Amino acid sequence: MKLAIKFLAAAVLSLCIGVAVATPLLATEIIPFHRIPQGPTADFGVDITYADFKVVGQPDEYGSQQMDYKVVLNVTNLADIEAKLGMLDFDAAQNITLLVGAMEGGSASSSGGGSGGGSMGTRVEGLWLDDKWLNVTWIPGAHPDGLREVMTSHRGDTDVIRYVSNLPTEIPNRLNNASETGYLLEGVPIRLYHFFNSTENKLTLYDVIYANGTWVNVTGRIRIENPVSSVLSYGTVLQATTRFWPQTSISGTLPSNHSTSQNFIVLSGNGEFNNIWAPHQSRLIQIAGTVKVNGDEAIEAFTSGNINLYTAAYSYVYDYDKLVNGTFYDTSKMSTNLIAVALTPTADGNYIYNHLLNDNQTLQIDQYGVEATIVPRS
Repeated sequence: MKLAIKFLAAAVLSLCIGVAVATPLLATEIIPFHRIPQGPTADFGVDITYADFKVVGQPDEYGSQQMDYKVVLNVTNLADIEAKLGMLDFDAAQNITLLVGAMEGGSASSSGGGSGGGSMGTRVEGLWLDDKWLNVTWIPGAHPDGLREVMTSHRGDTDVIRYVSNLPTEIPNRLNNASETGYLLEGVPIRLYHFFNSTENKLTLYDVIYANGTWVNVTGRIRIENPVSSVLSYGTVLQATTRFWPQTSISGTLPSNHSTSQNFIVLSGNGEFNNIWAPHQSRLIQIAGTVKVNGDEAIEAFTSGNINLYTAAYSYVYDYDKLVNGTFYDTSKMSTNLIAVALTPTADGNYIYNHLLNDNQTLQIDQYGVEATIVPRS
């Protein structure tokens, strides 16, 4: 779940400098890693102040029930410059782990209480492998299709441990006809495989890189410069995302492949919701909706002690299509918060976390269904 500004800026930059190469490459030619210059960024604080969950209705034929939820976040621009809020993520799960490494904003989750695994992938400019700098690899096929095939046709998500254990642990030599059957590329494709053993409550991580035509298991042997954050959640009860898009976008709820997930688009700017935060400004932002869950598993998660609540705010300073002195700059920033809380049950069947309201207060929501204001209870 990465803020669209970075991907869109990268796409525009790629078109401008001609990433796709139609002519044959020379044997010694290395396709460079295209860097977006770093611009100013704004750190945001995002605090979970209120959460309310309620399983309602009867189970359907698949055992699913509706769950209403309402979450209120205190979002603060900690910087001395004005910035825009681009996206908010919220997760509630029995187990959530924040990772620091190559993947920024990446998210993987599994609902239910069983064991399971998967992977997340990206491409980094370079990395340290066994204390040696690696930033060039050979990719089979033609550019850019060869790299696209590498990044999208990975295996092993259904049987992580067996797949990773069968991978080589050393980078093979390049083929004798490497220049005829592929090309050299600056940057290293990397995947993080993960497996959660619910019986032992144990998370195991595996680092895998693509080098000279094959995936290689390098677990425990790499170091990433300028590491970034991603999140893994197991026993997921809810994942909700709100994107703040320009007025030309389509508002509403985006479809999701997972019943426990919900995605919203809020139109921003030009008379719509104001997603600009002044320096050091704080505002209360609500994410609310209804998802389908396994009611028994959700209630078990709510009553089994602490539940993990995670949120991330993605901010940016320059619009993705803004040129500054003829250059696109990356001004996006991701800020996260993870807490473990005990929810309080009510007589009405709600499960609540409340560090926001007293008994004489309630929330008033704006016309966009986004910003909350504390008002006296009538």
